[in-house]
Formats: sequence, structure tokens, C-alpha cells
Amino acid sequence: MRPVRSVVGDHAFHELFFRDMRVPESCRLGPENEGWAVVREALAFERVGAPRYARAARVLDDAMAWSAENDRPIPAGSRERIAKARAACEAGRLLAYRVIDERAHRKPPSANVYLARAAMVHAERLVGQVVMELLGSEALESGSLADEQLRKSMAAGLAGGSYEMQLNAVARMKLNLPKA
Repeated sequence: MRPVRSVVGDHAFHELFFRDMRVPESCRLGPENEGWAVVREALAFERVGAPRYARAARVLDDAMAWSAENDRPIPAGSRERIAKARAACEAGRLLAYRVIDERAHRKPPSANVYLARAAMVHAERLVGQVVMELLGSEALESGSLADEQLRKSMAAGLAGGSYEMQLNAVARMKLNLPKA
């Protein structure tokens, strides 16, 4: 096993190599040659497992508190973006709860999984932009609240399937659009 270095500094992903490995048929997770269905179901749980909307909301709160503590007035143009970021966090939360409710009722994974994941990534990205505005030049400092949020939001758009893949799944499953 070896880490896969990330452009954003984290190494949460790893490569795992198996050589000359044999697995008894009794340990197989599904029918032969049907592994992708098993992976898709596992990913459906992973996509909304981490409450990324909650982290984004906390970071937004921290940035607002930082602005107040440092006597930084919030620019008039930023207020609307802050409100949109806050609403995006709330949308991510509600969509994640919808998926949790489906699971509690033992329903199979639905398109809501992809919708919730896309909403959470969108919220993280909006919060990253707003935090950059609020912190100004301090946002450029490595390890700052804005730096961390932007790095996390970039990685979030890849983990569990790319943001664009989530949107494509929503388009097919919710909007009945053809596969791109």
C-alpha cells in the first residue's frame, strides 16, 4: 500500500496492490463479474457518510467570528454570498437527512445520494469562496481557515466520485436525461 499524493496537500487516498491473491468463493460479496454493483452500493453509503455540510457551516461561522473579532466589516456585496453559502450548507444537511431517512426505512440507494453529495460539495466550495473574501490577505497564509477550506473543497469534489459525475447521475436518475 502506498499513499497517493494530492495536489491539495492531503494524502487520504492510497493505492493497494494484490499479487497472487486467491479469495474463496464463499467470501465473494456478490455474483461473479458483478463487482461494480457492490462498489456502487458501498459508494452510496460513503458519499453522504461524512457531514461535509456541517464542517462548511462551522467554517463559515468561524470566518464570521474572525471578521467581528478583527473589526473587519462585512462588505455589502459579500452579504448575499454569505447567505447563499449558508443556504447551501442547509440544503446539503436536508438532502443528507433524506438519504439517512431512506436508509432507516431500508430503501435501496436512490438518486438522492448523488444529489446530497453534489449539494455538500457545492456548499463547501461556496464557503471557501466566502471565507477568502472575509479574510482578505490573511486568507493567503498557508494553514489559514480559508486555505484549509479551499483545500478541503477541492478534494471533496473528487472523493466518492467527481462532482461532475454526481451531477451526471442526478441528470440521468432525477431528470431522465440521456447519458452524456
